[in-house]
Amino acid sequence: MRLSPKVILTFIALISILFTASLFAQEKMDDRMIARMRDEGFNRSQVMDLVWHLTDVYGPRLANSPSYNQAAQWAKKKLEEFGAENVLLFPFAGLGGMPWECTFSSITMHTPQYMPLIAYAVPHTRGTKGKVRSNAVYVNTREIFSGADLQKYRGMLSGKIVLIAPEAPIEPDMNPRTVRLSDEELDKMAETEIIQNPEIVTIPGDEYDTLLKGNIPRQPLSSERINAFLEKEGVAVLVAPSQHSVKGRLWGPYDKGIVEIGRLHPVPSGGHKPLPRVTMAAEHYNRVFRHDTSGPRKQRRVGSYEFYRCRTSRF
Repeated sequence: MRLSPKVILTFIALISILFTASLFAQEKMDDRMIARMRDEGFNRSQVMDLVWHLTDVYGPRLANSPSYNQAAQWAKKKLEEFGAENVLLFPFAGLGGMPWECTFSSITMHTPQYMPLIAYAVPHTRGTKGKVRSNAVYVNTREIFSGADLQKYRGMLSGKIVLIAPEAPIEPDMNPRTVRLSDEELDKMAETEIIQNPEIVTIPGDEYDTLLKGNIPRQPLSSERINAFLEKEGVAVLVAPSQHSVKGRLWGPYDKGIVEIGRLHPVPSGGHKPLPRVTMAAEHYNRVFRHDTSGPRKQRRVGSYEFYRCRTSRF
């Protein structure tokens, strides 16, 4: 007798259902153990204490930093207290390089008026050698296209604090932080086909239009060459404003005192440590920028800024 494919498939499905049902029939619920678990969770939970230690005691942690390792050791010890065995810590498998941590920084404006400045050390840059008190100089690194563009700054930057970007744009953000999507919007999102192709690179529409017209913008000189020049000239500190990032397309500009800290690549063991560098809140950066660059030269009021023992690196 020859069975049709439809009959065979039906027979296989029936056997699968019977087999699954037998497994469920053999499984017995341990009501006592479930009750113990519920009692432990509701009456002796340590969740908030664990979260408090990781978020408030150890706080934000740069990967592979000393505080990162301290938090990992604390977690390992806590798991062992709970009865876990063979708890192991594996080396950080990220970008490698020497560990880095900011141990202290204080950044202030002293003239024309005293003002504490919201600014943070950029990870994987070195610290200053004690207190640095100097004027700010503007060098727009985005408009340096050749070695000749650097020469006009030769002999002018020794011991200076260098602003490396133009005034940060600050736009009123009228968008609500959260929005409720309509049923139509949700349905459209569900129907969207997502194609992932690592060979496809997306760029903003205005940049795409520019490329189509053939107006390819000139590329600035590499940051390596610019930084090498600035270091040779004896620059004390580099300062940049906090601006848009990839997240900025969703959350708006980083203003209102909010600072997003990027990071350089970790320095390999024995490698050269980059110049001290900080990222400053956009509003504070713009005030510093205006003091040192705006208006006729005779009306400018050059500010004095202090980096007090900015020990920004524990390599």
